[in-house]
Amino acid sequence: MFSSTFVKVFYDDAFLDYSHSPGHPESPERLRHTVSELKRLNCDVEFMKPRAATLSELLAVHSSAYVEGIRKRSVGWVDEETPVHSQTFDVASLAAGASINALETALQTGTTTMALVRPPGHHAGISHGGGFCYFNNVAVAARKANMDRIAIVDIDVHHGNGTSEIFYNTDKVLYVSTHQRGIYPGTGKVEEVGKGDGEGFNLNIPLRAGSGDATFQLALDSVVIPVLQAYKPRAVLVSLGVDSHYMDPLASLLLSTLGYVEVLKRLTEAVKSSALILEGGYNIEAVFDVIQGAIQLVKGIEHRAQFSHIEDYSAIGRGDVMNALHFSKTFWNI
Repeated sequence: MFSSTFVKVFYDDAFLDYSHSPGHPESPERLRHTVSELKRLNCDVEFMKPRAATLSELLAVHSSAYVEGIRKRSVGWVDEETPVHSQTFDVASLAAGASINALETALQTGTTTMALVRPPGHHAGISHGGGFCYFNNVAVAARKANMDRIAIVDIDVHHGNGTSEIFYNTDKVLYVSTHQRGIYPGTGKVEEVGKGDGEGFNLNIPLRAGSGDATFQLALDSVVIPVLQAYKPRAVLVSLGVDSHYMDPLASLLLSTLGYVEVLKRLTEAVKSSALILEGGYNIEAVFDVIQGAIQLVKGIEHRAQFSHIEDYSAIGRGDVMNALHFSKTFWNI
């Protein structure tokens, strides 16, 4: 897996140019700290300037009324925690465009790429935003790739209700989500498997609080990797939320940095063309630790993680994973 080339990371300083109210968890510091540390440590990163998604690319995913509402600021808030600013349309379009760039580059090169973006996107549905999200970055990228056997694996602590909604009725995109059950947005039950042509292509693994490294490995071994191998995607988009980390203040999954790196290792080995798209993650040190670990993974270098404590040795969420496996077996020969 060793690579002699730099890891291509799509990023723009414009992602730091807007902020919500003081103390809001989705702050510029989420990216500023990571980018400054990557540059200070001279990590093997080639920062690539992304382009913004075009209006037609956004409209391939979202309704015209919703997109125009963001563009013209005819709505002040998309939910109580997600205000619309004067910069929102431009910055959210740039985040979606960076995700397109990352996927296209991964497909062209057969390598792992990354988009370090904000705002995140996986809670944005066809006609709504929320959960700090405006446009669905991974969905826009998958649509741009003609939805031609693209897998999306979402490891954010929150269910990607927007991504699930967008692809709920199609078999052109496989959506798999690990997330903490019983928290925002309240969707992502194991029974939500898709409809029509999409039945079986929407797979949820909702996990109890306290699930961490061993539970995630069981989920990978039992469900995620076998389904990916059966689906044979051209590429995988990873909705890389770092809020499943035990350092994150907003939820209660307990994945360590090394657990994250192992998850990413398994995914990128299973699907060579992989694009890692940043979603949530609200402890700035943990975000950097995981992003640095992902970069060193691509380079074939062992990561000396800052947050390596393992809380879950015994797969506390085993029953949750086995329940998801039961539903998955209805649709997949695994």
